[in-house]
Amino acid sequence: MRKAFALALLISGGTLPAAAEVYPAGSQAAAEFAQQNLAGVYRFQKTFSSGRTVDPGFLRVALDTDGNVLFVQNDTPMGMTLQSVDTDNHSANLLDERGGLATFKSTLGTAKLTLEDGTTHHAIFVRALAPQDIAVVERAYGAARRSEEAATPAVPAPAPAPSAEAAKVIRPSFDCLKASTAIEGMICGNAELAELDTRLADAYKWLLGVSDDPAVEKREQIAWIRNKRNACKTVDCLIQVYTDRADDLEATAQYLSKPKEFR
Repeated sequence: MRKAFALALLISGGTLPAAAEVYPAGSQAAAEFAQQNLAGVYRFQKTFSSGRTVDPGFLRVALDTDGNVLFVQNDTPMGMTLQSVDTDNHSANLLDERGGLATFKSTLGTAKLTLEDGTTHHAIFVRALAPQDIAVVERAYGAARRSEEAATPAVPAPAPAPSAEAAKVIRPSFDCLKASTAIEGMICGNAELAELDTRLADAYKWLLGVSDDPAVEKREQIAWIRNKRNACKTVDCLIQVYTDRADDLEATAQYLSKPKEFR
C-alpha cells in the first residue's frame, strides 16, 4: 500500500506553544511543526567549484503518514531521518544514512541544511507541495525501497513437509525410467494415477485370461488408449478415464469369470 504524504495529511487544530520546545519524531507536535514550517519545494542555491557552476536543483520536503520527514533532492532520497524538531529555532534535527547529525532550518522563505562535517546548503522556498511534487517523492522512495529489497539476499523458505500424496510410492504398471510421453510422465508424477494404472493393468490381464476372444479385448484396449487416455491433457481427466475403464474391465472380467450357464 502506498503511503500518503504531507499534502494528503494536513493536520488541523491546535497551536504550538510559544516557548522553546523540542518534540521527538512521531509526536503530533513534531508532525504539525514539520507540516507548517518545513514541508514544501525549495531551490538550492548554485555553487561554484573548480571554475564551474554547480546547480544542485530542487529539494522537496514532505511527510508520510507515520510522521517521517522525507527529503528528496531532485529525484533522489537524501536518506535523512527525523529525530526531533526545535520549534524555537524553526529547525529539524536529523540523522544521515551514516548516523551523522544534520540540521534543516527554514525561516522567512529561506532554508539551510547543515551536515555532520559542517557543510551547508542554502535553499529558497519556492512553493507549497503540489500533487506532482508528492508523486516525485513517492517515486523516489518507492524506487529506493525496491532497490534495497533487491539487494537483500532472499532467505530460503523452509522445505514443506511431505504431503500424503508425495509420501506414497509411485509404482505404475510400467517402468517410469522408460517413460517417453507426456501421459506417462503425468502418471509417474501422481501417486493416485500410478495406482489406477496398476489397477487397470491387473483388470486387463484378468479380462484377457477369461475372454472368449482376447484379440477383441486387445483392439478395444488399443482404441481406449488412443482415443480416451491420450486425449487427456490434465491429471483430473486421466483419473476419470482410468477409473471408468478399470470399472468396465473389472465388471466384464467378473462377468466372464462365471460359468456360461450363469452369465
